[in-house]
Amino acid sequence: MSRLRWVILIIIFALVSLTGALGYRFCKGKPKAEALVEREKALPQRLEQQSRPLLTKGGERSCMGCHDGENSTELHLFADAGSS
Repeated sequence: MSRLRWVILIIIFALVSLTGALGYRFCKGKPKAEALVEREKALPQRLEQQSRPLLTKGGERSCMGCHDGENSTELHLFADAGSS
């Protein structure tokens, strides 16, 4: 009987912990609109600093070499990060 009580206690503890974690995850507030606007404004700078070097590495054989505005592919990458 003692073993059964421990198993039930562990199951109850696990369920309470899971409920608390899910409650925290879904009940915390959403980001404010101002913060989202700031993050959206910072996106071209992040693209220019982090992704653009990878896209231009290799010159004409790079991603930018094939996916420029003159190509007929659906993905177009422009010279300035804000336009892409």
